[in-house]
Amino acid sequence: MAKKAATKKPSTKTELLARIAATTGLARNRVAAVLEAMAAEIQQSLNNSGVITILGLVKIEKVVVPTCPTWPASIKVTVVPELLPGPDDQCARGLHTYFQSPATNDRGQPVCGLCGEDAIDWERLHKRNIFDAEYTVDQLNTDRWRGKWWSRDIDPKAVQHANRKGPAGIEDAVRQRVFQSVGRVYEMPNGKEQPYRDGSQTTDKVGKMTIIHYGQHATATCCRKCMEVWHGIPQGRELTKREEDYVVGLLLEYVRFKLPTLGKSRLTRNGE
Repeated sequence: MAKKAATKKPSTKTELLARIAATTGLARNRVAAVLEAMAAEIQQSLNNSGVITILGLVKIEKVVVPTCPTWPASIKVTVVPELLPGPDDQCARGLHTYFQSPATNDRGQPVCGLCGEDAIDWERLHKRNIFDAEYTVDQLNTDRWRGKWWSRDIDPKAVQHANRKGPAGIEDAVRQRVFQSVGRVYEMPNGKEQPYRDGSQTTDKVGKMTIIHYGQHATATCCRKCMEVWHGIPQGRELTKREEDYVVGLLLEYVRFKLPTLGKSRLTRNGE
């Protein structure tokens, strides 16, 4: 039996200081002084302007959600594309890592976290026009995480579940799932309003998924964070009826693709 690879633990502050000191040849107390001065400068800049940019390296900004000014501000660290590791064989095939990419373009939109590819028209996606679903699906398929959900087979249990529902039943199930998983929000103990367990409410475990779960991962409607990035729907509030219709319509596009006989929908396509 192969040994399980050990999980690499993050460096402690002491280990990090020792590594930098050994690499630079500086005394450890001088390294500590430099890092403390940088931390103070970053904090001061964030207090004054909300953003600090170290040219050619990183941008650090304090992020406040405009629609929810009572939310605590968070800190976003963005790596410039020039510092990314470079393309791999999947990048060469047009499969990129927009999902959880650490890098953005100058408009704050994700680029590939390996090669810096910046080919997606995010403004077009954020119009949420169901008549333009073909473009949206094409772009989702350029992300290697989303693309695998479009290409992988649906497990037999999920197919049987969909067949039992039938065309009308599957649309009703999609709408109910959208409302329950990402449509409605609750006030959390930290004061934020978000769906229950946002970020983990859509399982990816084979045998526990319905075709709707597969579709939510494929269409980036699995949680509100993904929906904000890909569809421009802000977090921190319930979906509007038009947004809900759009998400339902996008999921039915997935059903049409995977199970064409179940893709006939009563839903009229409404562009936003």
